[in-house]
Amino acid sequence: MDGMEKEGETMKRILVSALALSLLLAIAGPASAGDVGRATTKGILIGAGSILLLDALFRAHQPAVVYAPAPPVVYAPAPPGVYAPAPPPARWIPDHWQSRWVPTQEWRNVWVPDYYTPDGQWVQGHYERRMTQGGYYAQIWVAGRWE
Repeated sequence: MDGMEKEGETMKRILVSALALSLLLAIAGPASAGDVGRATTKGILIGAGSILLLDALFRAHQPAVVYAPAPPVVYAPAPPGVYAPAPPPARWIPDHWQSRWVPTQEWRNVWVPDYYTPDGQWVQGHYERRMTQGGYYAQIWVAGRWE
């Protein structure tokens, strides 16, 4: 039996049990004033029967749950390995002379000739202190090394 047939069979049993219980309670005679235990039992059975009946009715209107099979697991192959080439072997660079730029900075007095400003004022020639940048190439000795 599959899940749907089992559920239908269970519903039938619950419904039949509830109807039998309610029929039994309807046939039972009324309780007398001194019969408190029987009335309590009757009330409990009526409550339980009505709960079972309502539960069966509510479950009859719910759609059945259908479980789909899990999708197949597909494993992708691993990417091919990437190998870096070996570094080139170290080589010896012998001692040698090399030219290197040596930057210099110095302050100098520079002559600024006469001129007119943009708003038309006359400025007489004068000396100004300015930094001059320069440099020169120097020969340096570089010791041999492995590279």
